Amino acid sequence: MAQALEADAPPAFGVDDEEVVIPPQPTWREQMVDSFRPANLISSLIAGSVTGIIGVTGVVAFASLLYSGQLAPYAAAGMGMFLFGSMVISALAALFSSTSGVVAGVQDAGVAVLGVIAVALAATMPPGTAPHDLFVLVVAAVTASGALTGLIFMTLGFFKLGNLIRFIPYPVIGGFLSGSGLLLVRGALSVMTGADPLKALVTPALMAHWLPGLAFAVILLIAMRRINHFLVVPSMLVGSIGVFFLVLALTRTPVDAASSQGWLVSGVPQGGLWNPVPFAELIAVDWLRVLSQASSLLSVAMVLTIALLLNASGIELEVQREVNLNHELMTLGAANLFAALGGSAPGGHYLGSTGLVNRMKAGTRLTGVVQAAICAIVLFAGGSLLSYFPKFVLGGLLMFFGFSFIIRWAIDSRTELPTQDYIVVLLILGAIFVLGFLPGVALGVALAVVLFVVNYSRINVIKHQLSGANHQSTVERPDLYRKLLQGKGHWLYMLKLQGFIFFGTANTLFNQFKDRVLDPELQKPRYFLLDFQQVTGVDSSAMLSFRKMLQFAEQYRIMLIFTALPRSMKAQLEKPPFAALRGARWAWFEDMDHGMEWYEDKVIEDFESVGFGIKPPTMTRQLQKLLSDRKAVATMMTYFEHRDVEAGTVLLEQGDPPGGIYFIEEGRMRVELDLHETKAIRLRTMSSGTVFGELGTYLNIPATASVIAEKETDLFFLSTASLRQMEEKNPEIAAVFHRFMAHTLAERLASAADALKVALG
Repeated sequence: MAQALEADAPPAFGVDDEEVVIPPQPTWREQMVDSFRPANLISSLIAGSVTGIIGVTGVVAFASLLYSGQLAPYAAAGMGMFLFGSMVISALAALFSSTSGVVAGVQDAGVAVLGVIAVALAATMPPGTAPHDLFVLVVAAVTASGALTGLIFMTLGFFKLGNLIRFIPYPVIGGFLSGSGLLLVRGALSVMTGADPLKALVTPALMAHWLPGLAFAVILLIAMRRINHFLVVPSMLVGSIGVFFLVLALTRTPVDAASSQGWLVSGVPQGGLWNPVPFAELIAVDWLRVLSQASSLLSVAMVLTIALLLNASGIELEVQREVNLNHELMTLGAANLFAALGGSAPGGHYLGSTGLVNRMKAGTRLTGVVQAAICAIVLFAGGSLLSYFPKFVLGGLLMFFGFSFIIRWAIDSRTELPTQDYIVVLLILGAIFVLGFLPGVALGVALAVVLFVVNYSRINVIKHQLSGANHQSTVERPDLYRKLLQGKGHWLYMLKLQGFIFFGTANTLFNQFKDRVLDPELQKPRYFLLDFQQVTGVDSSAMLSFRKMLQFAEQYRIMLIFTALPRSMKAQLEKPPFAALRGARWAWFEDMDHGMEWYEDKVIEDFESVGFGIKPPTMTRQLQKLLSDRKAVATMMTYFEHRDVEAGTVLLEQGDPPGGIYFIEEGRMRVELDLHETKAIRLRTMSSGTVFGELGTYLNIPATASVIAEKETDLFFLSTASLRQMEEKNPEIAAVFHRFMAHTLAERLASAADALKVALG
């Protein structure tokens, strides 16, 4: 335990910290000790008391929202369970969060959805059902939502999936949260009037109950936007309650009469509020009815997950410290599981209160504990105080929260988002208003998919467009063949692909191929090569476009060449109709270089089939061109060692010390680069007249790649010692040899420069 307390991050509930580099922070023990320093102790007590009062008021408002209408007699019990949950969540988040000064409690967005669930459950109950039975059923649903949310939090945190929030489109999140704000406003009308929201809006007798709450919310919104001070919300709460009782005094209206008229929170016991539903009653509840709301319960967890991760990101900006998202998920997941044992709704961070604490210079772990203590005092001893809370204050506070969501995401975001993204926010908000929260959530998910498809389709999966004229394989060929391949370069149309290919991008790819073939200003290609080396995946639906591509290629007698195929696409190509045309209309190779080699061999075969062809120049023939004197050639050859190697022989291994220069007389060898982590890459293939080993010899460096004989090869070897003897005894012949090597290296450098130009586009 001592080691856990000495860790840089606080102890969590079964999860290790993410392996990220973060600035050094005080240990958990040091943070706790720091909280009790005189200056920090006073500020923490004040800040915790302020956020505690705000939190208690909010929790009471949330409970009043859920336990309203026919459940109003059980509002006090609901308040007690919510206060218990807020106390637990606040304390555990304060003590075990990855950063100090975090304030948490029961979340408003989750309660808004729970209100929808309560209405749906009431509709499933048979006529004449006792209100107590409905109350127990709703508490069971609330408990299930808290437990489910906690488990989902902990699962995401355990598997380190906190960053999944980055994959949800910003406008979809905005639509969800603005819709949650709308539900809060509608719930606030029910809290203040005890009637259906639409009825409350048009009934004059009920308007008098919600108009003061609307005024409270509007004034608080204006004040919060213009005055950046931590006393704004407490002052508004105290001032509004004071004005209400002043009006009662001036009109000589007794408190009991105001309560009976629906102006005050009624049914609150005089003692403590802790009156949970007995465990035996929860066990006996009809859980099949609760499970019928499984999709809604999941939506609560989804909304809370989004809110938690967004708030955690906002807290990072507010406190200017890193927040470990997976650690927060584990901590708040455990807190919600404990809170659910007391029948509480799920919760998470309070971004506004955390920012308030930070501005009050009270960002210690003690602040959240003080808030939890305020909740405990009201829960166990101060229930009678709540009976003096005007309903319009509770409803106005709910309206304030709801309007804040709507203004932030449905109004202020207009200047932040592109028009199409802003329309998505409004569509989700409208769907939630007209159809309800769940259809709005479904629309949001559908729009998220559409946004992904549209946005990803804009990404060009074609990294490079090449032809046989500007790109060739690494097989070294005679000049005549190289010129032939360049001259017939239009025979090959090649695309290097990148990213993920699905039906949208695959169709774009097909259209690109078709347009190139049908372009009247260009000669029709005979071969079409697609390189998948940098493709991360191919969706199964994309195979339809490749099937169309195959049909089109068959119509115009074009050969398709696939290279570096993903495993999933290989499996698809082994099935009809692709399998029947393999070799006749398409072929695949392990990499682009082998595909290019196969194409070049086909072109050369066509060239040789009409009677043309050349014999690759041997080493001896090249030297005879440089040295017309046969004696000089014979003298030079005395320094060379003749060798015959079998196929598969590793003549030079990567990392070998320099030994000399090799000249291929006849045969074929390949140069491979060993990358250790992946398979070796073929750098080039050499045949008659090719030189290798010269870099190590001239620069005195180890071999940069391995050289392997692909078939029986006849070669000459000039060792470093023999080269020195040639320079000492026959300097004129050595000068000719060095001139030959300079020409060879210059050609190779020019070829590499051309390849680089192509690679850079």
